[in-house]
Amino acid sequence: MPTQSTDNNDRATEKSEVALNFFQECLKHKDSFLNQMLVRNKVVHGVLGIIQETNGGRKVLNTACLDFFGYILRNTVKLLVSHIEGDHKETIKELHYIPVIKKMLALQDGGHDAEVEEKVFTDQPLP
Repeated sequence: MPTQSTDNNDRATEKSEVALNFFQECLKHKDSFLNQMLVRNKVVHGVLGIIQETNGGRKVLNTACLDFFGYILRNTVKLLVSHIEGDHKETIKELHYIPVIKKMLALQDGGHDAEVEEKVFTDQPLP
């Protein structure tokens, strides 16, 4: 029989997944106002916190977080890329072992070099 703690974790995970889906839908609108609201409300900070907290566990939630960052990279959401580069550089350096984060770091370190961007925005592996 599941404990109340397990039920609370399941509900929290479900709410987080719904929120992540909502944030990704906001990004799909390509609306600068919505992007600014995501930055102002520290959504990236929260998503990075979930990645750190789950540490590879809770696969569905972790995948939703990584999809969020993948969407930002694939669609070059410049405001959020700049925000991540500026405000969350140290946090993403800690998560360098995650492929989508590794691509973000390569983009930062490459100074938006065309060759680096080509590898980052396609599914080509990075060295």
